[in-house]
Amino acid sequence: MKSFKRRDGYYVATIDFLTNFVVVLLAISIFAAVQHKGKTSPPPMQGRLVVTLHWQKTSDSDVDLWVRGPAGKPVGFSHMTGQDCNLVRDDLGRSMDPASQNREETICRKATPGLWIVNAFEYRAYDGQFPIQARLSVWLADAKGSWKRVLSRSLTMTEPGQELTAFQFRLDAKGHFLPAAVNHIQHALYNNGMSAP
Repeated sequence: MKSFKRRDGYYVATIDFLTNFVVVLLAISIFAAVQHKGKTSPPPMQGRLVVTLHWQKTSDSDVDLWVRGPAGKPVGFSHMTGQDCNLVRDDLGRSMDPASQNREETICRKATPGLWIVNAFEYRAYDGQFPIQARLSVWLADAKGSWKRVLSRSLTMTEPGQELTAFQFRLDAKGHFLPAAVNHIQHALYNNGMSAP
């Protein structure tokens, strides 16, 4: 059996190949780690202001989120796009939506100064089970993109067609949340003379 020496071409080619292979693997690993470093915790939401509505997973109901900002009409299932906000998740309940998560979400591109109103509307309980516990939250991003939940409240829906105001709140001229201006005064956004289904 022949032993290879350093000057043999086969030995040199094999060592060169293995060395280059290891260097390429290391370079790919380092590049992937650098690229991934800034993406380890992506922002949970987009936009500047986000409103979420969740209701109990056991409920086969369609509860709707309605949001009205200072700049326009209310945004909800029948008017999903507004001047500053969009309803991006309209959950129809388990009977009508196989991918139901019992969650709705509105994203607003701007934190427009002025009065905001957030409501929940019990569209239909397919299983006929009441009460339905709903939780509404408002999230606000600062100039650096850091998110903070500024409001959260639970509501109890007790009948079809019920619309409840979770909160009315104000943002100042810089889009900052004003805690002292929060109230829970009822203000209908969907129920404008239409009867519930």
